[in-house]
Amino acid sequence: MRYTANMRLAVAGTAALIAAPLIVGAPAVADDVVAPSEAPFVAAQQNLGLSDADAAQLQPGISVSADRRGAAVSLGDFEVTVASETDQQTSTTVLGDGARLMSLLVEGQTSTTFRVDVPENVSLVPAAGGFDLVGDAAGTKVTLGRIHEPWAIDAEGKQLPTSYSLEGNMLIQRVDTTGAVFPVVADPAVTAGWGADGPGVYWNMYGYQMKTIQGVTASALGAALAGGCAGASKIPSVGGIISALCGFIGAPTLGSIWGGIQNILSNPNIDNFTCYQTKVVPIGSGPHPTGGGDCA
Repeated sequence: MRYTANMRLAVAGTAALIAAPLIVGAPAVADDVVAPSEAPFVAAQQNLGLSDADAAQLQPGISVSADRRGAAVSLGDFEVTVASETDQQTSTTVLGDGARLMSLLVEGQTSTTFRVDVPENVSLVPAAGGFDLVGDAAGTKVTLGRIHEPWAIDAEGKQLPTSYSLEGNMLIQRVDTTGAVFPVVADPAVTAGWGADGPGVYWNMYGYQMKTIQGVTASALGAALAGGCAGASKIPSVGGIISALCGFIGAPTLGSIWGGIQNILSNPNIDNFTCYQTKVVPIGSGPHPTGGGDCA
């Protein structure tokens, strides 16, 4: 199933900046009828206060392609795919900014495994019990998504201790099922971008880098991007950084939002050697100080 926000495009394939309602096929059964195979997943989400229905609309620029085995979540030119690698029964709920991927553990099972595929220059960095999806932008870092802290819950609604380990591109979720009533539902959720301003693409850089980037005018950037992202590398001093960001979100998107980026980087109180996180797609409220480990 392909879910996507309607897109306002300068060139085909650029990221959306305006979200619109999804168009989803009519259900095969009445809304209040739950297929027996889906009942444990519905109950688990409801017991945790989570919606068990697919999102009515997606956040700006985000698209989700999902089936019961996994999902591909995209934002700009970035895509992360998470898919079950086990024969366990699975289910997927589409969120406004990603997808919730659930596995059913029966008695004797204590783990579930997912394959995570990201672009070559993107790494999974441990954060908040899960992983941030971080791209190397030639001297800065771009936070493009998050695999959130996992949860697990048994058939009586009891939350169980659970955690991840990462082996290559295999994400293993282990669950302590001591005293659990089976079946157990275990979940990782993957979203496109996450930070102080919610879902989106975040650019992490030091204050002195922000001040240098401020000097790149919209006209200079527009001329550089005439030949695509590669042209941005010719901008003096910061061309490599801007070209790398462009590679994640695409030249049309970068060109259309550059004025907004310039505005949010013009904060006079920026400290040269503090690491800041700034939401750039869609434009956020401004730079937020973050841990030095978030910068390159």
